[in-house]
Amino acid sequence: MSPQNPILVDDRQAQTLLCASRSTLYRLRRAGLLRCVNIGGALRYHLSDIEKMASDGASSRSLQSAATTGA
Repeated sequence: MSPQNPILVDDRQAQTLLCASRSTLYRLRRAGLLRCVNIGGALRYHLSDIEKMASDGASSRSLQSAATTGA
């Protein structure tokens, strides 16, 4: 898939892939650690970003910590 047409996932898919809660996704967005796009009022996340976070070994606890500290 080309950069012009990224694969996007919804909240539930992102939560499942990252083993994270909805509030953790919100904190990651607010901290600028997770890109999202708004399509018709629904947020979608770039699958490549989700996969990168998951492959970096991000656990649910470390995601929450990163989201709260912004690092």
